[in-house]
Amino acid sequence: MSKDRSVWLKERRAGIGGIDVPAILGISHYASPYTVWADKLGLIPEMESTEAMRQGVDLEAYVSRRFCEETGLKAHRKNRIIRNPAYPYSLANIDRRIVGERAGLEIKTCSPFRLPDFKDEYPPEYLAQCLHYLAVTGWNRWYLAVLIFGTEFKIYQIDHTDYQDEIEEIQQQVYDFWTSFVIPKVAPPPDGTAATGSAITSIYNSAVEGSIDLSGMEQHFVEISMLNEQQKVLEKEKERHKQNIKIAMGENTRAECSCFIANWKPRKDGVRVFSIKEKRGA
Repeated sequence: MSKDRSVWLKERRAGIGGIDVPAILGISHYASPYTVWADKLGLIPEMESTEAMRQGVDLEAYVSRRFCEETGLKAHRKNRIIRNPAYPYSLANIDRRIVGERAGLEIKTCSPFRLPDFKDEYPPEYLAQCLHYLAVTGWNRWYLAVLIFGTEFKIYQIDHTDYQDEIEEIQQQVYDFWTSFVIPKVAPPPDGTAATGSAITSIYNSAVEGSIDLSGMEQHFVEISMLNEQQKVLEKEKERHKQNIKIAMGENTRAECSCFIANWKPRKDGVRVFSIKEKRGA
C-alpha cells in the first residue's frame, strides 16, 4: 500500500463517510453496521476492488461529463476529505463540486438489473449518502447522476430545504453509532446479512482447539432449531406450489399470470429447469 493510500485510509477510518451511512441505516446492499464498525477499528482488511468498482471509477469522468452536457453546469473534482465541526465524526469525500453553486455531485454507475430500483425515484441508499454530504458541507443542494449500464442515464436534484428533518436524523444516527460502538469498541448486534457473516469469518479466521460454556445463550440454539424445522415446512410448501404450476404447464416451457412469469425449459442434457420471476413494472 502506498504512503498516500495509507494516509487516506487512516483519515477515512477517523469518522463516518458517505458510503458508510447506508450501511449504518441498514439499507446498504453491500455492508452492514457490523462491517462499518469492524472496518473503522481495522479488524477487517480493506475491501478488494471488484470489476464493477473498477468500471465505476473509470467511468466517473464520463458520467461527470454527461451531467455537465445535459445540465449546462460545470463540475470540478475535490480531492480532500471535508469535515464540519457541527457534525463530529462525519466525513465527506465527494465526487464533484458544482462551480458557481453551493452544491455537489454524486456519481453512480450500476447494473441494468437494478433498473426496477428506479421505478419510482432512486435507491434510498443514494439519497442517504447525498443527505450526509449536505450535512457535512452545509451546501444548498446535491445532484445525483446515475449511469445504468447500457440502459439509461438519470439526473436528480436533492435540495437541503426538502430534507432538513431527515438530515438531522441521519447525523444523529451517525453520532450514536460512533459513540455507542466505535469509540468504546463495542460491536453492534449482528443482523444476519451476508456482509456481517463475512466480517465475522474474517475477524475470527484462526481456530484454537478448545471448548467454552455458552449456557447463557441457549435461546440462540433453540431459535436455530425451531427455524430449521420451519424451513423444512416452508421448503415443502414452496415445492407443492411449484408442482401445481408444473402440472398446469405440462409440456409448455413458459407461463404467465398478472404479475409473474414461469419458465420450465430443458437444458442441453434434456433436464427441464424451473424458475419464476416477477414481471417488470407489475
